[in-house]
Amino acid sequence: MQIYSIEFTKIPDLPKTVCCIGFFDGLHKGHQLLLKTTLEEARKKHLPSGAILFDPDPWTLFHPDEEMDHLTPIEKREAMFQEAGIDILYIMHFTKEFAALTYEDFHELLFDMHVQALVCGTDFHYASHNSGSIHTLKAQERIEIIAIEPLMEDQIEKISSSKIVIGFIYRP
Repeated sequence: MQIYSIEFTKIPDLPKTVCCIGFFDGLHKGHQLLLKTTLEEARKKHLPSGAILFDPDPWTLFHPDEEMDHLTPIEKREAMFQEAGIDILYIMHFTKEFAALTYEDFHELLFDMHVQALVCGTDFHYASHNSGSIHTLKAQERIEIIAIEPLMEDQIEKISSSKIVIGFIYRP
């Protein structure tokens, strides 16, 4: 597996890929569905599979005084993606400047990274003030968007890394 550490202002020459995107703190069932779909779409399109993740965790950048327990450190996530069969891992260096991108600028970034198709959850938000959503992604026309409904643990709560504590779903 190739690993690229990327500053959003200096995009290297990258291959065309089918990617999934997220923080991926662990690989719960929802993440596994994203990976499976990414691998299937990459095979169909005869392209390498990729995963785009962020480091450090965006939450820690905006809430530095709040403690956040992470399920999986970045090194372990790299190993998990390799084991899952992902060809390329893109680790986006998350800064306040990166977070301030408009959703249009974020689309340009994905286009500059040669992402041909993007697999994400229908609840994925991105860009300045989380202004980007599945709707803004689908409105742009250069990258195919494959939206996955979040897996539900029950009819009330979606599966989420922030709710998983030692293999159980946390219910406040």
